Amino acid sequence: AVLIYASSLAVKSEISIYADSKSKAEKEITNSDINYKILRIPRVYSKDRDNGLIGKIKRDELDSSTFDRSLEYIELFEFMDILSKIINECDGVDDNESSNLVQFDEYVKFRTNTIQELKKLYK
Repeated sequence: AVLIYASSLAVKSEISIYADSKSKAEKEITNSDINYKILRIPRVYSKDRDNGLIGKIKRDELDSSTFDRSLEYIELFEFMDILSKIINECDGVDDNESSNLVQFDEYVKFRTNTIQELKKLYK
Protein backbone atom coordinates (compact mmCIF):
# COMPACT_ATOMS: atom_id res chain seq x y z
CA ALA A 1 0.00 0.00 0.00
CA VAL A 2 1.08 3.54 -0.71
CA LEU A 3 -0.05 6.68 1.09
CA ILE A 4 -0.83 9.40 -1.46
CA TYR A 5 -0.64 12.80 0.21
CA ALA A 6 -2.23 15.79 -1.54
CA SER A 7 0.18 18.62 -0.86
CA SER A 8 0.50 21.88 -2.76
CA LEU A 9 2.96 23.82 -4.87
CA ALA A 10 2.40 26.54 -2.28
CA VAL A 11 5.08 24.88 -0.12
CA LYS A 12 7.67 26.11 -2.62
CA SER A 13 6.59 29.70 -3.06
CA GLU A 14 4.07 30.98 -0.53
CA ILE A 15 4.38 32.19 3.02
CA SER A 16 1.09 31.26 4.62
CA ILE A 17 -0.44 29.07 7.29
CA TYR A 18 -1.71 26.81 4.50
CA ALA A 19 1.75 26.36 2.93
CA ASP A 20 3.37 25.90 6.35
CA SER A 21 0.89 23.17 7.33
CA LYS A 22 1.44 21.34 4.02
CA SER A 23 5.22 21.57 4.48
CA LYS A 24 5.04 20.22 8.04
CA ALA A 25 2.86 17.31 6.93
CA GLU A 26 5.33 16.50 4.12
CA LYS A 27 8.18 16.39 6.66
CA GLU A 28 6.22 14.07 8.95
CA ILE A 29 5.51 11.72 6.06
CA THR A 30 9.08 11.72 4.68
CA ASN A 31 10.46 11.00 8.16
CA SER A 32 8.14 8.03 8.62
CA ASP A 33 8.62 4.41 7.63
CA ILE A 34 5.55 4.27 5.40
CA ASN A 35 5.48 4.00 1.62
CA TYR A 36 4.28 7.29 0.19
CA LYS A 37 3.87 9.64 -2.74
CA ILE A 38 3.60 13.36 -2.10
CA LEU A 39 1.70 15.20 -4.81
CA ARG A 40 2.58 18.88 -5.12
CA ILE A 41 -0.65 20.00 -6.73
CA PRO A 42 -0.89 23.36 -8.52
CA ARG A 43 -4.00 25.53 -8.65
CA VAL A 44 -6.82 23.61 -10.32
CA TYR A 45 -9.61 25.53 -12.08
CA SER A 46 -12.84 24.57 -13.81
CA LYS A 47 -15.99 26.37 -14.98
CA ASP A 48 -17.90 23.87 -12.83
CA ARG A 49 -16.37 25.17 -9.59
CA ASP A 50 -18.02 27.81 -7.45
CA ASN A 51 -15.48 28.12 -4.64
CA GLY A 52 -12.11 29.84 -4.28
CA LEU A 53 -10.95 32.23 -6.97
CA ILE A 54 -13.41 30.95 -9.59
CA GLY A 55 -16.30 31.52 -7.18
CA LYS A 56 -15.10 35.06 -6.51
CA ILE A 57 -14.86 35.67 -10.27
CA LYS A 58 -18.41 34.41 -10.80
CA ARG A 59 -19.75 36.56 -7.94
CA ASP A 60 -17.72 39.67 -8.98
CA GLU A 61 -16.02 39.75 -5.59
CA LEU A 62 -12.49 40.59 -6.80
CA ASP A 63 -10.76 43.90 -6.36
CA SER A 64 -9.73 45.26 -9.76
CA SER A 65 -6.24 45.93 -8.37
CA THR A 66 -5.61 42.14 -8.60
CA PHE A 67 -6.58 41.80 -12.27
CA ASP A 68 -2.99 42.04 -13.60
CA ARG A 69 -1.69 39.27 -11.32
CA SER A 70 -0.57 36.19 -13.29
CA LEU A 71 -1.35 32.71 -11.99
CA GLU A 72 -0.19 29.27 -13.06
CA TYR A 73 -2.80 26.53 -13.00
CA ILE A 74 -4.15 23.40 -14.63
CA GLU A 75 -7.69 22.52 -15.66
CA LEU A 76 -9.70 20.03 -13.61
CA PHE A 77 -9.73 17.47 -16.45
CA GLU A 78 -5.91 17.62 -16.59
CA PHE A 79 -5.72 17.07 -12.83
CA MET A 80 -8.00 14.03 -13.06
CA ASP A 81 -5.92 12.52 -15.90
CA ILE A 82 -2.67 13.04 -14.01
CA LEU A 83 -4.08 11.69 -10.76
CA SER A 84 -5.25 8.55 -12.57
CA LYS A 85 -1.74 8.04 -14.02
CA ILE A 86 -0.12 8.53 -10.62
CA ILE A 87 -2.45 6.04 -8.95
CA ASN A 88 -1.72 3.50 -11.68
CA GLU A 89 2.02 4.08 -11.25
CA CYS A 90 1.67 3.43 -7.50
CA ASP A 91 0.02 0.05 -8.10
CA GLY A 92 2.49 -2.54 -6.89
CA VAL A 93 5.00 -0.10 -5.37
CA ASP A 94 6.34 -1.68 -2.18
CA ASP A 95 9.30 0.46 -1.14
CA ASN A 96 10.27 4.08 -0.63
CA GLU A 97 12.13 5.42 -3.63
CA SER A 98 13.63 8.81 -4.43
CA SER A 99 10.73 9.55 -6.82
CA ASN A 100 8.24 9.91 -3.99
CA LEU A 101 7.74 13.63 -4.64
CA VAL A 102 5.45 14.14 -7.63
CA GLN A 103 5.62 17.48 -9.43
CA PHE A 104 2.65 18.02 -11.74
CA ASP A 105 4.76 19.97 -14.22
CA GLU A 106 6.40 16.64 -15.05
CA TYR A 107 3.05 15.60 -16.56
CA VAL A 108 1.57 18.80 -18.04
CA LYS A 109 2.58 22.32 -19.01
CA PHE A 110 0.92 24.76 -16.65
CA ARG A 111 -1.35 27.42 -18.10
CA THR A 112 -0.59 31.03 -17.20
CA ASN A 113 -3.20 33.77 -17.23
CA THR A 114 -3.86 37.02 -15.47
CA ILE A 115 -6.90 37.21 -13.23
CA GLN A 116 -8.49 39.48 -15.84
CA GLU A 117 -8.03 36.73 -18.44
CA LEU A 118 -9.41 34.13 -16.03
CA LYS A 119 -12.50 36.31 -15.61
CA LYS A 120 -13.13 36.03 -19.35
CA LEU A 121 -12.54 32.26 -19.34
CA TYR A 122 -14.56 31.29 -16.26
CA LYS A 123 -17.33 33.84 -15.76
